Amino acid sequence: MNKPFSVLVTPLDWGLGHATRCIPIIRAFRQRDCNVLIATSGDALQLLKLEFPEVPFFEIVSYKAVYAKDGRLLPKLFLQSIKFVSAIRKEHRQLRQILREHPVDLIISDNRFGCYSKNVRSIFVTHQINFVFRPPFKWASRLFSFWNQRKIKRFNECWVPDFPDRPFSGDLSATNDLPVVFVGPLSRFHKPTQPIEFTYDLLVLLSGPEPQRTILEVLITQQLTKLDLKVMLVLGNPHAGDSVVSKGQVSRVGHLKEAELKCIIEESRFVVCRSGYSSILDLAALQKRNLIMIPTPGQPEQEYLAELLLHKNWVYTIPQKDFDLGKAIDQSVGFLGLNCGEVEGDLLHAAIDRLQSSFNKK
Repeated sequence: MNKPFSVLVTPLDWGLGHATRCIPIIRAFRQRDCNVLIATSGDALQLLKLEFPEVPFFEIVSYKAVYAKDGRLLPKLFLQSIKFVSAIRKEHRQLRQILREHPVDLIISDNRFGCYSKNVRSIFVTHQINFVFRPPFKWASRLFSFWNQRKIKRFNECWVPDFPDRPFSGDLSATNDLPVVFVGPLSRFHKPTQPIEFTYDLLVLLSGPEPQRTILEVLITQQLTKLDLKVMLVLGNPHAGDSVVSKGQVSRVGHLKEAELKCIIEESRFVVCRSGYSSILDLAALQKRNLIMIPTPGQPEQEYLAELLLHKNWVYTIPQKDFDLGKAIDQSVGFLGLNCGEVEGDLLHAAIDRLQSSFNKK
């Protein structure tokens, strides 16, 4: 190409998972000497600035999702639907302004429905093409899935971060009606190359929107007083910095950069976290065992993934209302753990090569 290939990456700020799984995408384009720009908001913006300080950033609207304290997420989302639709429209206007000032060859949107253009090839990244709700809201599954797929069809194609046989996403990514490309499990981590000695008995990875993030932190902190464990809590707050504060055997840190987080995950005998999709892929990349996953109460996607992992005998999962840390640690030992296995070829790089080749032919 006569000029560098330019890519605008726009991850959603609903938790940190959308931003973290965009890290390998950003790296892959930068390895090809492409110009990468990033547009996002909130903690996702802060995290990616820490990882890529030299990349141009644009702050766009935040969806500002709020979860219910009692776990009744669907009614809470219905009440916020007008706010979400307004945010989608606003981010679409903001995207047009960015493109006027900074033309790009490609847009990659991780779950931002408004970040597409009729004049620029646009890719939507998601593992959730379908919604799976439990009773009494099971009736809403088809409705939400239909709405979701209609929005995805505005994009030229949909990248699913999984293998074609969908071992991690299951029915969430099943489709016959969308231009889907499976780009393999996306993780910022790589498997360990040598045996690891454990430094911590337990690592707690907190994440997701409030108030459920803090509710889980309080629950686990209370139960830790009954156990004699060396523990690290990563609070999932990039604004809180990376200074570790220790009290007795319990240490806390707001946020860790990739290398430090990878090291602590590897050096922890047991890991407690949400059953978010990006967390699943990160732990699979590190081939972790002795995992305990607690789906965010009322979040159908995480509840479905937790059931899938439990059914496969990969991970011990338990609802937050039933969580007992001591029992969970004992139960988790009997599960197989997560493992991406040996990847035959690199699906992400193959997808990028195909895209660049199509642009070269123009």
